[in-house]
Amino acid sequence: MPHKINGKLIVDEAVFTDIAWAALRKVEDVIRQERKSAFAGLSRLLTGKAGSKISVQKSEGGEEALPGRVAFDLRLVMVYGVSIPEVAKSVREAVIKEVKTLTGYEVERVDITVEKLVQPGEIEKED
Repeated sequence: MPHKINGKLIVDEAVFTDIAWAALRKVEDVIRQERKSAFAGLSRLLTGKAGSKISVQKSEGGEEALPGRVAFDLRLVMVYGVSIPEVAKSVREAVIKEVKTLTGYEVERVDITVEKLVQPGEIEKED
């Protein structure tokens, strides 16, 4: 009978930030600004530094190698004219699914603050 080896799994906050950015890429109508100041996804802002921001709080599981818990604070820029509650729901669902699938961590909450709405004419579609 094989011997079972236990140990903790710790996932750094930066990994959760990366996962959340990847989840945001799957949701249209959220304006993203990547770390290198290059705008990613379907659209790029013409107006400068107004991309969405992500912060993460996490707690680790107990000694029994239980998964930890994580909470997100997303500060988003959305396209004017979208249904903010619908986009927020899509963002929340995408983040929870990606985190659970990739890390096994439980998502305590995904707080969303819509900081700005951008007129469709202020974004440039990438080719």
